[in-house]
Amino acid sequence: MRRPVEPSTKAYEAEPATKPDDDKPQAPRGFALIPKETLRNWASLGGKIAKHDLRAHRFTAEAARAAGKRGGEAIAKDREYMRKLGRRGGNAKATARKAAQATQTETPADVGHTDHPSE
Repeated sequence: MRRPVEPSTKAYEAEPATKPDDDKPQAPRGFALIPKETLRNWASLGGKIAKHDLRAHRFTAEAARAAGKRGGEAIAKDREYMRKLGRRGGNAKATARKAAQATQTETPADVGHTDHPSE
């Protein structure tokens, strides 16, 4: 007969799952018992080993460019979104320009300088 296993740390605080036909809570099993930090470390090790064995996926510049192009084409199909995005960019640029002009002061090179060559 199996005994219910208690979680090894207090890191696991999720509510126990219930079966649809039973009202008694079900004890966590398998990976649900392992602390999240341990699972994260295992995943990190797996990635490092795959990289070391040259089995990890690596983007080349061409593959990254192609993926970005596909993503850009997909989002550009939504014309309303693109219109709003362009308006936000234009408004942000205008606001930044106005703020820069408001804080701009005369520099020593500007003093005594005129736009008319005859003066």
